[in-house]
Amino acid sequence: MVEEALDRGADILLTFSTPVTQIAANITKEMDDPPLLFFAIVSAPYTSGIADASCIKMPHVTGTHLTIPYKQYVALSKLQMPDVQTIGTIVDTAQGNSVYGVNQITKFAEELGLTVEAAPIVSAADLPQATASLADKGVDMLMIGLGYTEARGIPAIIGVAEDYGIPVFGASPRSIHLGALVGAGFDDLYGEGVTVGRMIAAYIDGALDVSKTGISSRVDLSVAVNLDTAEEFGVTVADAILDQAVMVIEDGELKVLSAPPRLSEMTLEEHKAQTTAFLAELECTPERIAEQQAQLQNAEE
Repeated sequence: MVEEALDRGADILLTFSTPVTQIAANITKEMDDPPLLFFAIVSAPYTSGIADASCIKMPHVTGTHLTIPYKQYVALSKLQMPDVQTIGTIVDTAQGNSVYGVNQITKFAEELGLTVEAAPIVSAADLPQATASLADKGVDMLMIGLGYTEARGIPAIIGVAEDYGIPVFGASPRSIHLGALVGAGFDDLYGEGVTVGRMIAAYIDGALDVSKTGISSRVDLSVAVNLDTAEEFGVTVADAILDQAVMVIEDGELKVLSAPPRLSEMTLEEHKAQTTAFLAELECTPERIAEQQAQLQNAEE
């Protein structure tokens, strides 16, 4: 897909998701005169080789990094099951966003005094066996990260977890469409489009130098609940989770309880003023670059 775009002479590549952006970055970094690469809906740019930090990156690359507040996501486990002891999760070690998600789930679960069991997979075909192995280890619930294979393989995971009565959480509100009991994570896809759209428009307008523009970071936590799954599993969703829900599936129908904000009407001058302020926050100044280089060096040591 990336090579086809390059063969057609693309001046700009706009990629979505960590895997596609990772591929585009790997291909274009070998080119003498690469097209610009703008990305969105990427959850792990700094562990997937896309960049080292927001300003420590290839000069033709920038975009928007969606940040899932895994600490809040993991905390939902205690709200749903106060006596939870062990959380199970699944990791595809070949995917940077999968490894990152499992590391974050493990980190914040352990801070809550919980034990985490992680089952490795190589492909979607491994999901049923991985789920069964976690069930045999006595996990109380499954919390799935945003790795491409496991996140989209939630139906296969649930097919086994239901036999054991183990509830499944997904790190995206959209997970409830796949049968997850609770989905919680980043859901402002509209906002991602606005952010990367502003970047590209500013570049076309001559107001953005990609080499000096850092990667934007956007944080969002939206909670969704599948009450049909709750009924099938014979569990009651905690009121503390229902109170946070922006979407609910009940009797096969999706109910949107709270929609994310949309870009308001504004004049071209107002739009440019907002974009100028936005870009100023992303400027990779020498001081900012030096600070990030120092942080990376300290992390290595």
